[in-house]
Amino acid sequence: MKLFKLNEGNEMYTVDIPNNMCFFLAINYFECGMLFQQTDVAIRHAKDRLKVQKLSGINNHNVGQYIRALVATNSGLQHANTY
Repeated sequence: MKLFKLNEGNEMYTVDIPNNMCFFLAINYFECGMLFQQTDVAIRHAKDRLKVQKLSGINNHNVGQYIRALVATNSGLQHANTY
């Protein structure tokens, strides 16, 4: 999953969150002090218990990407350097 997309014209990045429900759950769980793996497992348990297909496809990597997106947008970063 690539959340950060480079805009060719102005060389700035935009963040595209395809699954808002997973994003907000991941952020809420992470804010409570859960690690990436714990957040991943908690969302998968919620998906299984509630039978909500919108919560499918979550993993440690996706949770990390969501947190990175939140940090980048909240810290006012407008350009990410690539090396």
